[in-house]
Amino acid sequence: MVYEKCQTDVVNKYISGYNWDRPLTFIDNKRFVLACDNTNFNDEDFVYNQLMFYNIDNIKIDNSDKYRYLESYKSININLFSLDENNEVHGKLYFYNDNLIALDFNKYCINVNSYNIKNSTVKNIAVINNNNCFFNDMFGIIYYIENDTIKEINI
Repeated sequence: MVYEKCQTDVVNKYISGYNWDRPLTFIDNKRFVLACDNTNFNDEDFVYNQLMFYNIDNIKIDNSDKYRYLESYKSININLFSLDENNEVHGKLYFYNDNLIALDFNKYCINVNSYNIKNSTVKNIAVINNNNCFFNDMFGIIYYIENDTIKEINI
């Protein structure tokens, strides 16, 4: 369970009310990564960190002992996901062999990008010219349909 009430208010600072389907993936049994919207795009001093890393063992308790919350232990200023007209991200996020695999949903295509968490490298893997694909995170294969044929991309 992810707790929404926190010192850095995840709901109001990173997620708009119109976009609750967040790209999120676990990178091990305790840690997960959340892709965030750019909710402060009008603030010149705001640094937009699209990826926020959390550890579920680091649950904090507020002074009133009423709320439990998580604080991000790491954030990355990166663009694995494009922003829509409302400065929101859409897609799916997976973890495979030290890489965050982002399926960035756009109107007519899916951009497939990766970020290696060990060496901080970003890679554009493919652009799939439809909005229908599946990533098998056990084998690192993207399946998609092109001209009535199932195709695959090995990560």
